[in-house]
Amino acid sequence: MGIIVRYPVSVILIAALGAVLSLLAAATQIEFHTSPLDLISAVDRYKQLDQAYEREFENPPERIIAVIRAEQPETAKAFATALGQRWERDPTIEDVLYRIDVEALQNKALLYLSPEELTALRQKLQEHQDLLQELATSPTLQHLFALINREITKT
Repeated sequence: MGIIVRYPVSVILIAALGAVLSLLAAATQIEFHTSPLDLISAVDRYKQLDQAYEREFENPPERIIAVIRAEQPETAKAFATALGQRWERDPTIEDVLYRIDVEALQNKALLYLSPEELTALRQKLQEHQDLLQELATSPTLQHLFALINREITKT
């Protein structure tokens, strides 16, 4: 307290200098990141996949997405392959992507079920809710097999 009273001008100048330096540091060093991906660690798999996607599809001039629907998946695959090969030979088309590795989507398989399939799945889970709750109390392989055997002998 004694220094403040003895040197009030110096204290005010030092405080003002500190405030100016703080504002200068804030103006030059603080950045705002508004992308939700900035909340994810740079080493996280999702961020790496997004960056790979951005590199692969970097600002295409025009993008065409063809959706092929057929009764048989083999028919759709054959048509997609034929169409992709035809477009690859076309000199007016720069890039053609028609084969995608879907392995990365396997952990999100429920997102690709139809509403009817999801409803059927929900009904089956509700039908076996007691069994699932009992399994949750002791989630071991031995208990699972015991529950399966019990269900089989019921029917």
